[in-house]
Amino acid sequence: MPILLNSSVKTTIEVSQNIDSLLMVCSHERSGTHFLMNSISNCTDYTSEPWLDYDLVPFGGVTNFFNEKSTNELIRRLANMDTDEKQVCASILKSHFPLSLLGEEIPNLPIKIIYIYRDPVEVITSLWKLFHEWDWLEGAKTNSPLDLAKHIPIGQSQRFQKQTCPTYFIRWASHVKDGITASLKSNNVTAINYKNLLEYHDKTITKACLGLGINLLSRPIKPIKETSFYVKSKELHVNHSTHQALRKYCSEELAKFPKVKEALEN
Repeated sequence: MPILLNSSVKTTIEVSQNIDSLLMVCSHERSGTHFLMNSISNCTDYTSEPWLDYDLVPFGGVTNFFNEKSTNELIRRLANMDTDEKQVCASILKSHFPLSLLGEEIPNLPIKIIYIYRDPVEVITSLWKLFHEWDWLEGAKTNSPLDLAKHIPIGQSQRFQKQTCPTYFIRWASHVKDGITASLKSNNVTAINYKNLLEYHDKTITKACLGLGINLLSRPIKPIKETSFYVKSKELHVNHSTHQALRKYCSEELAKFPKVKEALEN
């Protein structure tokens, strides 16, 4: 049943009595976020139509995403909607904020979280194309994805980081390290590799749902990209030598983040 969450910004969500907690899909941008959300929506009581964007715009500045008391109050409100019978927000929360911003209370919050991470070469290349797609200053519009990997984060993209990062690569690695750490500390958080989701879709979704106690209504089916929503980016060509140079740079930098490197290899 759709309800209006915030009349000032016309945010509509789905609610359900068949679930006992919220579901958040969290990631660094361009990590297969909507692919995962649509996959979960295809086989559970949670939905990505509509999803709930855990960002600045939908809540009209009501929530301070850097104040764990504020975010925790929001989560508890969405998990117990003010209706005659207990309703929980069934719209999947989409977040690009580091999970540690929720604080130490994550295990005690009425929320289940799936963190998805992806190979940095693919992430940064896609992010480079996305920044060129938008006509505002979301991030650095560099000449190549390699230049972006080495560039200091600028523009609106900075809202998704806890502190100043010297490069976009370190911004990505810090975000992934944060998500993996949260999954190791909290039973209601799990982390999955985008590569596994793509290659072993059924098995990966089933394992994530079973691990979080999410009821599967049917066998997981891979979403069809042509008929599913995803955030489009500008069509830009990356030549082979640039791609190889980016791969070399990311490999060298990744050695500084052993926990992240290990996760990518599994």
